[in-house]
Amino acid sequence: MVARTARAQLTIAAGNPGLATGGSGDVLSGLVGAALAHGLASETAAALGAHALGRGADLGVRRVSARALRPMDVIAALPDLWREWEVRRMAPPPPRPPILFELPRPLTV
Repeated sequence: MVARTARAQLTIAAGNPGLATGGSGDVLSGLVGAALAHGLASETAAALGAHALGRGADLGVRRVSARALRPMDVIAALPDLWREWEVRRMAPPPPRPPILFELPRPLTV
């Protein structure tokens, strides 16, 4: 018997019915495989691949309808997704609200 540790479940809030077509799983496995080849942990690679597939499908639907979406449309949308992620990564953090006085962090919790 193997003891399993409890892990947080992830939900990907991206994608659309256009992914319910042959070849979408191949795109997903390619994205996950590429993330694994870059050294990401398996859980992180799976989450990244699923999110990239869903967001790529969401961007692809803007060009064609969900009914007409094919795996190549998702792949064609990936450069737009990479640019979107890079813009978000490079964006400055949102401004913090003005703080009049900040207490020091407690030494013990």
